[in-house]
Amino acid sequence: MKPKNYKIRYYMPSVGADGAQGSIASLLNRIALMDDGIGSVREAGSMVHQVRVIADLSTKQEYRAAFVRFRDELPSVSKRTSCVESRPELKPDEELIEKNHFVLFVEDDGAELLAYQMSMEGSDISSLARYFTHLTPDGVTVALHEVVKGDAFLQLQNGVVKSIEFEVAKPRSKSYAPDPNDTWTKDAIQFMNSTGATRFWGKIKTTSRTKGLINLVKEQIGFLFESNQTKKLSVRLSGVDHPIDLFADRVFDTVSVVLDKGHINSQHLYTEIGAAKRANVDLAAYLAKGDEKLD
Repeated sequence: MKPKNYKIRYYMPSVGADGAQGSIASLLNRIALMDDGIGSVREAGSMVHQVRVIADLSTKQEYRAAFVRFRDELPSVSKRTSCVESRPELKPDEELIEKNHFVLFVEDDGAELLAYQMSMEGSDISSLARYFTHLTPDGVTVALHEVVKGDAFLQLQNGVVKSIEFEVAKPRSKSYAPDPNDTWTKDAIQFMNSTGATRFWGKIKTTSRTKGLINLVKEQIGFLFESNQTKKLSVRLSGVDHPIDLFADRVFDTVSVVLDKGHINSQHLYTEIGAAKRANVDLAAYLAKGDEKLD
């Protein structure tokens, strides 16, 4: 069977407004100490999630886990040469799941880096951030900031935004739910649903010579950047000759795994993620200079 490719994207966790109110490692370690390493279930509308820690944590330097979404509908099974369909048989206490594998790396200086396997059938990174928030004492907010090359976000943080251009794709899954605070993505999806469109393209700008867009747009830029549905995102800053293409500066890897009867060999995937992380030059440079995330 041909290997299947999976994109791996990297995130720097931040717990609390100042980023110093806990760690993802402590949350995963708590789950690991539970029976079978199974975390509590979080229900949000029709979405039901759970984290499962499935690795030996003896070194405390690498946490291997899966983010599970429970499905409320059953798929059909069929042959390519037949129109006959059947449904998988589940026991009364069983549910279908989709999962994203992820690895939390704890660096020597205590910094955390989360590598996340992207999957169209699974869940996006904002759902995992909300799950971690659900686990924290007193609901302390957890953010997962995507790693980018160079100083793109630092420029954005300190610059005056003159225009934003973005493109949002309509979700293929009916159960997809964007981050509740990501109002631009929610509004774009609502507009597509009401018109039959599959892509939403938007551009906002100011022609003022002395003023830029209000600073609140920077928060929405952050949400767009972290959304799986955003397909294009560029920002023009005052005094900068060319637009900043935020997606071009993402740090990511692609790993290949041979499926076993349609199933991912989790241990093989974790090994490939670890090898990719260690070999990524841009990631090493980013970790060496510290996190310059968009606050």
